Amino acid sequence: MRLAARIALVLLLLVAAAAIGAYGALRYAKSRSTLNEMADVAHFSMYLAVQRSSGTAAAYEEGLNAFLLVLKQRKSNWNPAWPESIYAVDTALTYARLAELARKRGAEKEAAEYTAQAAAQCPKMGWRTCTGERIAEVAAQVDAKGPFGQTLSGARE
Repeated sequence: MRLAARIALVLLLLVAAAAIGAYGALRYAKSRSTLNEMADVAHFSMYLAVQRSSGTAAAYEEGLNAFLLVLKQRKSNWNPAWPESIYAVDTALTYARLAELARKRGAEKEAAEYTAQAAAQCPKMGWRTCTGERIAEVAAQVDAKGPFGQTLSGARE
C-alpha cells in the first residue's frame, strides 16, 4: 500500500507540474502576442509618419490603406488587452486622413465616402462629440502636433 500511495503522489505531482507548466506557457504566449502587436503598431505608426513627411501623396495613401487592412485583421483577432475603442479611433483617423488626401486630388465623392466611414466608427469610439468633421479636426491636429502636442518636423501642410 505504501508503494501505491507513493506512485499516486508522484503521478499527482507530475499532473500538477504539467498543469502549471501549461498555464505558464499559455500566459507567456499571450504576453508575447501582446508585445508583438504593440511592436507591429509602433512599426506601422513610424512607417506612416515617414510616408506622410517624406513620401508622395500616393505613397502615403497606399500606407494608410495598408494600415486599414492591418486594423481589420487585428480587430478580427481582437486582443482583450486592447479596448475595441482603440481600433475604432485608429480606423476613424485613418479614414479622415484618406478623405483629406482625396479632397486634395479633387475626388470629392471619394472624400465624402471616407468621411462617412470615419463617422461610422463614432458609436465605438466613446467621444463626447463625434462627427466626421470632428474626426478630421483631430486627425489634422495629431498630424500637425503629434499625439502628445509636440511639434513634428516635416509634417505635410
